[in-house]
Amino acid sequence: MDLKNVFIGFDRDGTLELAGHPIPERLIQKFQFLKNRGATLFIASGKSYVDLQIICDRISLNPWLYCAENGGHIVIPDQVEWLDESSQDILFFKDNVSNIALPPAKLENKRLLWSRTFGANADEAAQLLEAFVAEHQLKLDILHYRSGGGTVEVVPRGMNKTNLLQYVPEESIIHFVGDNINDLNLMSHPRVTPHAVGNAIPSIKECVRQKGGHVSKFEVGQGVLDILDTVFL
Repeated sequence: MDLKNVFIGFDRDGTLELAGHPIPERLIQKFQFLKNRGATLFIASGKSYVDLQIICDRISLNPWLYCAENGGHIVIPDQVEWLDESSQDILFFKDNVSNIALPPAKLENKRLLWSRTFGANADEAAQLLEAFVAEHQLKLDILHYRSGGGTVEVVPRGMNKTNLLQYVPEESIIHFVGDNINDLNLMSHPRVTPHAVGNAIPSIKECVRQKGGHVSKFEVGQGVLDILDTVFL
């Protein structure tokens, strides 16, 4: 199987790994199998670039491209580093978010996004943040992840994982495996064939079905392995 023109990407949280679902050893072996046949692998996540480097080293993914912070920070090691710092609205938000009476939360340290994990109080936090953004007419999106501990992110409008496509040659075949709301822009893009793990949210699974991708019956890493075994025999 020759995969020299094929680019295969993965989300991280809820796709490659999740608490209680460590990445299968055979999936790590599958990464190398695909590379040996010419495929180009990449990762696209809401996590910071520093976090993604640590994660990818641990699972021996060694991606060609890192798409961090939901498309705000893109790195091709030793070639490209692109950082989107154009949003004044996110700077205003960060300067004033302390005025919002938010529930207690765990901090996620990111350069471009604002991200907190609120647990059971995530719905309340998301509503408060949405009200603040609307009041000040900020061009920001509130991403509420109901799985994975109740994380809520504030993201500049237009900052999403499709930003990575500017670095993928036009003639390439692109596959992407995801599970949650921040994957939807990339998975619904005309250039991308999407696939979903079994724990993906309904809108992700519907996107995959409409575009002819594979929805695995298995969750997280085992689901990724199932997708790769099915699509790339």
